[in-house]
Amino acid sequence: MSDRLYLAHYQDGVRVLDVSQPEHSREVAYYNTWRETDPYRGLSFFDGAIGIRRPGDGYLYAIDLSRGLLIFPEP
Repeated sequence: MSDRLYLAHYQDGVRVLDVSQPEHSREVAYYNTWRETDPYRGLSFFDGAIGIRRPGDGYLYAIDLSRGLLIFPEP
């Protein structure tokens, strides 16, 4: 079991939280996938990161509605 929580939430981007001490959770990584300059951005609340996966290979895989697949080294 991991002490990290991986989140992808639309215009809030990708976030990684350390939840090893739930009462003192803290953000350890953040990436803003949403760029206003991308075509058709800002027309809907449902823009940006819509999913994230951590398969255990050392990378995080996020899906962004305009940018497609984004791959990050695991923090």
